[in-house]
Amino acid sequence: MARLESVARAGYYPTPPRVSAIISQHLSPAASGGKRVVRLLDPCAGAGEAAALVAKTLGAESFGIELNQERATAARDRLDHVLHTSAFSVRLANGAFSCLYINAPYDYDDER
Repeated sequence: MARLESVARAGYYPTPPRVSAIISQHLSPAASGGKRVVRLLDPCAGAGEAAALVAKTLGAESFGIELNQERATAARDRLDHVLHTSAFSVRLANGAFSCLYINAPYDYDDER
């Protein structure tokens, strides 16, 4: 059964900025001058803060999907492209993204 707090927040627990910064320290940006395009997708983007930091480090074009309208609106200020919908309703082309950044919603339901 899901915890009530998790349900109330729709499983939203954003990645702390310090964690995103540590992750970014272990990444290398795309080679400059090359034709390689890096596209980062966060299918549970929240307000887009974590994905924006990682995308900036990689020099990536950023894409986010967010179920909550207010968070999707906030993510639009940080990410290049944002969809306000469920990640499960989106169809993506194979190989469209070179990086997946995800901090999935926290929820548990043993009745499924």
